[in-house]
Amino acid sequence: MFPDYSMDSKVSYITEQGVTDYSNRLLEAIKFSRTKNTLNGRGRLTELGLDSKSVAQKIISLYESII
Repeated sequence: MFPDYSMDSKVSYITEQGVTDYSNRLLEAIKFSRTKNTLNGRGRLTELGLDSKSVAQKIISLYESII
C-alpha cells in the first residue's frame, strides 16, 4: 500500500536503533543538504502528493483493511 520512495533519493542513511545513532545520521543529512544543496524534501513530498490529508487517508485505509 505504501510504496518505497527511498530509491528516488540521492542520499539515504541507515541507522541503528537508538537516539544517538539516529541523531548522528540526522546531523549528517543536514550537513550534506547545506553543503551540496541537493535535498528537496518538501518539494519531493509535494511531487508525491503526500500532504497530511492524503497520508491520513492512507493510514485510515490501511487500518480499515486490517480490521
